[in-house]
Amino acid sequence: MRFFARKCTPSSLALALALVAGGSVAAMAVAEPAAAQDKKDGETAKPDYSKEFITAYNVAGEPIKDEATADYAAAKAKLPAVNAVAKSADEKFEAGSLSYRVANKLNDPELKIAGLRMMAESGKGDVKTQGQISYALFEAERAAGNMDAARTALQRAIDIGYSFDATFSDGSTGKIGPNDMRSTIMRTYIDADQAQQGVDYAVQQIEKQASTGKPDETLLRSAYVAAFQNELGPEVTKLGEMWVKYYPSPTAWGDVMAGQRNYYTPTEPALLDALRLLARTDALRNERDYNDYINAADARRLPSEVAGVIDRGIAAGKINTGDSFIKEAKTEANSRLASEKADLSSLATDARKSGVSTRLIVAAANSQLSNGKAATAEELYALALQKPDVDKAEALTRMGIAQIDQGKYDEAQATFAKVDGDQSRKNIAQLWSIYAAQQAAGSTGATASAATGS
Repeated sequence: MRFFARKCTPSSLALALALVAGGSVAAMAVAEPAAAQDKKDGETAKPDYSKEFITAYNVAGEPIKDEATADYAAAKAKLPAVNAVAKSADEKFEAGSLSYRVANKLNDPELKIAGLRMMAESGKGDVKTQGQISYALFEAERAAGNMDAARTALQRAIDIGYSFDATFSDGSTGKIGPNDMRSTIMRTYIDADQAQQGVDYAVQQIEKQASTGKPDETLLRSAYVAAFQNELGPEVTKLGEMWVKYYPSPTAWGDVMAGQRNYYTPTEPALLDALRLLARTDALRNERDYNDYINAADARRLPSEVAGVIDRGIAAGKINTGDSFIKEAKTEANSRLASEKADLSSLATDARKSGVSTRLIVAAANSQLSNGKAATAEELYALALQKPDVDKAEALTRMGIAQIDQGKYDEAQATFAKVDGDQSRKNIAQLWSIYAAQQAAGSTGATASAATGS
């Protein structure tokens, strides 16, 4: 996977027109009636300029009235007097605009930042204007190394819903919106070797979106990749669960389970249940997945399931039929299929007898689950859970799977919620719970059902 947010800059800084007043404040003031009346409904509010501000502004603007003879250094020297009397929002905006104009001519980064800060503080202008100001301030603060201030400025652009058209480094064009900017903020942390803070920021933004609807998919995927690449296991889990919950697909399920395998190293029984979930979501996608599934199921214990996985892998073109491991597993599975099916009923009967070992009950339940006998499997896992030496996390997980196979989705979610033990087991159970909820809603992002034997 790759990040979808692309670094870019606006193709032109439209600020130059939006932020610089067309004439002097004095000229605008003269145009107003000497005794302005209260504005009526629908009328634009009269700009709020004091006489002191008008005087200071025109004094600072005098050296640059004529572009041919403009002295921007002289104008800069007079800006402190303008800023000192800029009190109203209109005055702060115009003072900042003048500073910004002078800064651009003098190539003065500090003055440019000061001007942009004043305009942002004024709050004057529509979303586009204030968005341009905030984005330009972000870039200026970032260039100056003021990263906290840069993020604050970009967050302000996000909060007001600013977006703009941009040309990317590869020559393509597109729109940059709030979610792209959220990804940018995350990247600023990561680029500063603060991956935890960056991913934490993204998680906060995603959770805020999820509280009122679906979070943005690109932001969610970008955050997941960032967490994965920077080895942030807990965030990989949280973001992965949200990804498959809101945007289930074979790609999502496969990538999310890859994160679990990478950071939590599940035991073989837990890995088997993880791969069973991948099979149901059409997310077994390479030879390793199939080989691991075959190995974890073990043709000596679950021949029907192994045979089914091999057939599926061959049909998908993911298994090398000439591989000695596959040949041996297929031969072993085929040699045991008939006896396994013939023994299903008697094994279940034996498992119900008093005094039998936990191992026998679990083996019987596993065989029933593998062969699609979900109701019997659920019954036997319930029996096993009464034993003090049972692996509760494993039995509960597989009991939940059996409940899913019967369409008992609410019961399955309740069962998965009881899974405790190591983090890997708990995470896998939570992913199964998400799958159960999606089955209940009729959407999992997959076309496959079970990969077990029939």
